Amino acid sequence: MFKIFHQQSDFTLWREQLVFSTEVGGKVEFEGRVRKHHDGREVRELHYEGYEAMIVTQGNHLLKTIRRKHGLIDLFAGHFLGQRKLGEIAVIVIAGGVHRRESFLAASEMMEEIKKKLPIWKKEIYADDLSLWNYHRSHRP
Repeated sequence: MFKIFHQQSDFTLWREQLVFSTEVGGKVEFEGRVRKHHDGREVRELHYEGYEAMIVTQGNHLLKTIRRKHGLIDLFAGHFLGQRKLGEIAVIVIAGGVHRRESFLAASEMMEEIKKKLPIWKKEIYADDLSLWNYHRSHRP
C-alpha cells in the first residue's frame, strides 16, 4: 500500500511494521532526502502539498503495476506531506525481489513514476526566505 506520512512518528511506525517475504533475495531501498542546494540556491526546508485521496489511489496503482512488471515479491512506497527540514526523508521506495536486478529496476521506475504522476507539489524555502513552487514537467500546464 502507498502511504502518506505527516509526521516522523508515522514513518517510523510504518517502517518498523514492514514485513518482507523470506523469498526476497535482493532488497533495494531508496530514500529521497531534503538537500541543502538546488539550482545554485541554498535551501532551508521544503513544504509538500498534495491531493491525498488521489495520491493513495494512484500510488497503489503504480505499486501494483510495477510489482507485476518486474516480477517483484514486495514493493512499498510512501511520501511525506507538510514541512521537511534539511536531511529529512521526503519519499521512500523499497523493492524486494528474488534477485537484485529486478529490485533496482523497479525502485528506480517507481521513483520516476511518483515524480511524474502523483499530485504532490513541492515548495522550496530558501535561506534568504524567498520561496518557489517546483513542479515536475508533467504537472505544468
